[in-house]
Amino acid sequence: MVALQRATRRVKKGKDRLVNVFSDSKTSLEVLTGPKTYHPLAHEARRDIFNILVEGRVVRLFWVRVHVVIAGNERTDELARRAAVTK
Repeated sequence: MVALQRATRRVKKGKDRLVNVFSDSKTSLEVLTGPKTYHPLAHEARRDIFNILVEGRVVRLFWVRVHVVIAGNERTDELARRAAVTK
């Protein structure tokens, strides 16, 4: 969830019209897109996504299997691990 929240925050600051967010955490995506959540990071990410959509931009969320060869996946995993350790 930390990685998704940070990704949406970063996307919010950008200007891309179409944004694809990939995550290997199916649970985090379900919490983020579910009808109700009490997770504070999910609330922040939802708010960021809402603000992005209000600007007329598009955000698409994708679940990817762990360790599937996708450019940047290993680096993303490492950054997520570091973020989780520092919090």
